[in-house]
Amino acid sequence: MGILFLPITRISFGFLAMSGAIALAAGLQSLVDTSPAGSISFLSLFPIYVLTAIAEILAFVSSMEYAYTKAPRSMKSLIASINLFLCAMGSVLGLAISPTSTKSRILAQFASLSGIMFLLAIVYYALFSNYNKEEGKMNRMEREVDQDDR
Repeated sequence: MGILFLPITRISFGFLAMSGAIALAAGLQSLVDTSPAGSISFLSLFPIYVLTAIAEILAFVSSMEYAYTKAPRSMKSLIASINLFLCAMGSVLGLAISPTSTKSRILAQFASLSGIMFLLAIVYYALFSNYNKEEGKMNRMEREVDQDDR
């Protein structure tokens, strides 16, 4: 018994959690822009960091697990390195757009990124949720291949 929280669903929820974290950051930025200096506690950042951590656990860790468990034995390292490379490219993209994050644009940037992330989470789930249905079959095939290699 229990809730079956399959990898594609976990990754999608991770994307949604990140969208929520960015939306909270947009809301907090709006408060910062409209409030007197020093009136907002730094503890207001706590929910953003919690949602970001949840997003990392659900999306990044689940994607690494999924890619690693589904890759053939001879390609596991390559698949893991491609996954890490794509994460690095996301960070590079973030660094590339960071100079455009001026005080006048940052609220719109946060709101846009949150909306885009939300839409992409839905698109991702719509495109790949069928792999959740194949999860049991793929895991059985993986165990059979491992037993054949012994």
